[in-house]
Amino acid sequence: LDDANKSHKRIVEVTNSFAPLYRRDLRKKENRCNLKEVVYNSIRLIKSKKISKNISFKYEIDEALIIPMNGGELQTVFINLFDNACYWIKDSKKNNQQISISLEENSDPTRITVVVSDTGSGILTDEMEKIFVPGITSKPNGIGMGLVIVSEILSYYKGKIGVRVPGDLDGATFVFDIPRK
Repeated sequence: LDDANKSHKRIVEVTNSFAPLYRRDLRKKENRCNLKEVVYNSIRLIKSKKISKNISFKYEIDEALIIPMNGGELQTVFINLFDNACYWIKDSKKNNQQISISLEENSDPTRITVVVSDTGSGILTDEMEKIFVPGITSKPNGIGMGLVIVSEILSYYKGKIGVRVPGDLDGATFVFDIPRK
């Protein structure tokens, strides 16, 4: 029941974040969330999907790291990245099935860099820019909007997302920055 309530709350937050003309007050209030808690909840939600079976998640994030973002929006970023990672890990059929979430210092002390790496099939150099274009996807039933949504959310918070090739775990590695308190 607790998971259902949290999922419902997240769905409402995500819906509100995609309807800025409908609900202009979402980002007017001061938002704060605990990064470790958002990552943990995102992992729990993705682990409920069949595609994540046997995939291990590794992360070490300071309990006190507060992010001035809407928690539902940040969770949307992680869920999109985790969902893609799970798909490409399963597609690669590698034995080591892992997703890693780590933090790196940012040259701007008001921001933190988040790195999400996986052991999937990775991203080709010539696809690095294309994957952020609406409608472009390599997934058979994909619509090509997941990374666009991620980019838009991060952009609102003056963040950028990119790809590190080759990936840190021989799969895809996404690097993005977010504000910190």
